[in-house]
Amino acid sequence: MAPGVLCFIIKRKEDLKKLSDSMCEGVYFQAVRENNSTNCCFFSMIACQTLEAMENGSMIARKPEIDILLRLAGTTQINEAIREKGFKGGRDNVLILFGKSANVRKAAKRMKMKKLRRKRLKESELERIERAALLSGERFQASAIKAESNASL
Repeated sequence: MAPGVLCFIIKRKEDLKKLSDSMCEGVYFQAVRENNSTNCCFFSMIACQTLEAMENGSMIARKPEIDILLRLAGTTQINEAIREKGFKGGRDNVLILFGKSANVRKAAKRMKMKKLRRKRLKESELERIERAALLSGERFQASAIKAESNASL
């Protein structure tokens, strides 16, 4: 699957509800607070980690929409991720569309929102991308330790 990622500015929850009704098959979306970054390149890198994890069975959540949120928050705890990075109405948020490239482009044609620009990644963004990638490894290490301790009982 050729990955596709597009990012938009979104303010209202109503726009999310409309979007979920008209989403193309194989396209996922997540809305997060803009304080994560204002760089579509940053969100694209995290989304590609989620898409890769989907293909190789190493997601840190059952759903890709949750996986990307956990990676952005740098945690494996869903409540913490929502509290720190989840959508907040009334302010600028970033809507991340990700999935198969052709389907993402098709879904984006229906969008009437401002696109987030791609910029050169900052050092802090690169560090967060690296931290997000390490979450998969931490999850599998914890699973292995738990399986090993259960086997020794």
